[in-house]
Amino acid sequence: MNLDAMIYSRGASFVTRYHSVPTIRQTNIAEHSFNVINLVLYLTRGNASNALIRVALLHDIAEVTTGDIPAPLKRVTNIKADLEDFERDLHQEHEFPHVSELSEEEQIILKYADCYEGLLYTLEECDMGNKMILPVMKRWVEYLHNMTPPESIVQTALDLSRYVDYRVSKI
Repeated sequence: MNLDAMIYSRGASFVTRYHSVPTIRQTNIAEHSFNVINLVLYLTRGNASNALIRVALLHDIAEVTTGDIPAPLKRVTNIKADLEDFERDLHQEHEFPHVSELSEEEQIILKYADCYEGLLYTLEECDMGNKMILPVMKRWVEYLHNMTPPESIVQTALDLSRYVDYRVSKI
């Protein structure tokens, strides 16, 4: 990573996530990325490749430029392909590692970690009394229930799923 890329990536601390939903505690891309790496390490029992950890660190770095684009907008427009092209170009320009450099299994592990991070954040919001985030939490649950974990993380994903199911049952 060069100096310009490192300076650019510091902007992740200033990009607020969930800005279109009332939250009790704000979170940003840098915090999210830290938590995604933590989940990658949990899911892989500490056996994540350097490539997977590096991609997890910078998987949302394009949002330093675009901001956190709400998922509902991505679902109802054709913006997703344009965003993917922009992200790929930005990663290439700054020599950031890109998800396309990962194996298919690692890409799925990253997606699991990313979704679980969103779900755990929304659960914490609910714990603090924020019922307005329930629709977002339910979408994270739905995403995860529609995914199939690779064999290498089946047990840790199952353990995490049980924990989340228990937490959700208490809401």
